[in-house]
Amino acid sequence: ARGRKGRRLGWGGVLGVLSLAKLAGVAGCQRDIARFAQRLTQPQRRQLGCWRNPDTGRFEVPSQSTIFRALTQVDYLRFEKVVLDWQNAWLGPADPQELVVLDGKSLLNAGHQIMVNAIGIKSGRVYGVEPVRPKDQLEPEDRPAIPQSGLYGCVYSGKPDFRPGGVASWL
Repeated sequence: ARGRKGRRLGWGGVLGVLSLAKLAGVAGCQRDIARFAQRLTQPQRRQLGCWRNPDTGRFEVPSQSTIFRALTQVDYLRFEKVVLDWQNAWLGPADPQELVVLDGKSLLNAGHQIMVNAIGIKSGRVYGVEPVRPKDQLEPEDRPAIPQSGLYGCVYSGKPDFRPGGVASWL
């Protein structure tokens, strides 16, 4: 564990910048997020909770290396819960009749780990993101891949081979 020396940016500012970058559509790695952060105005940096340099009075954004360290240390389940709670407060209660799309991606730089996300078509609500095993290792009890997302009873759409019964099924 590091001492306080050299630690200027709090989790709020770092995660605020990361979240805003992703919401703004930055699709790349920590380098792209750092470039995005450099373009933020001083009022935006203040609102995100960035560190204020006492020597200059300016709000500083996290560097690429700070973003990298944050991405390796963040508790994703806890962070996901905070983001989903915020989303639910912002959007209100979920519509149980909304069509939900399951989409999977293989992450090349993470040892081909497969992540599946569930997103509401009409609202854009994110119901969750879960790692899954490769298709050839899936057991029937692994489907659906988003067990803690509160999707049971919802209609979902995915690839026909993802779940027996066709493209649209009830969870």
